[in-house]
Amino acid sequence: MIVLVVEDYEPIQTLIKDVLEESGVELIQATTLKEARNAFEERGDELDLVAMDACLGTNSPNTLELVREIRMRRGLSFPIMAMSGSPDQQKDLEFAGCNYIAPYKPQAPFFLLAIVMAAH
Repeated sequence: MIVLVVEDYEPIQTLIKDVLEESGVELIQATTLKEARNAFEERGDELDLVAMDACLGTNSPNTLELVREIRMRRGLSFPIMAMSGSPDQQKDLEFAGCNYIAPYKPQAPFFLLAIVMAAH
């Protein structure tokens, strides 16, 4: 299983990395939209799941277009998980195409792990 995690907050990145890698998941991490787009361009067809923060380097949701790009390339059934504590941002990401929402970032690794386990 290969997961792309798009998150710019280092403590959450580390927590996700520790939980998923211990479970045998190959993790690709991106901290900027540019890194996320590059990772998706290079390995998008290999990915099993994408998890992303709503806001990278800002307080406004700026990953919505990336969600739409992933949907266009991988289709509606491809799993995308949004990570945001803001109900408004959660709604925006769900509307953009995320089919899972982790409402509290510290719980995100465990949401991801549950999705990964369900896929196997």
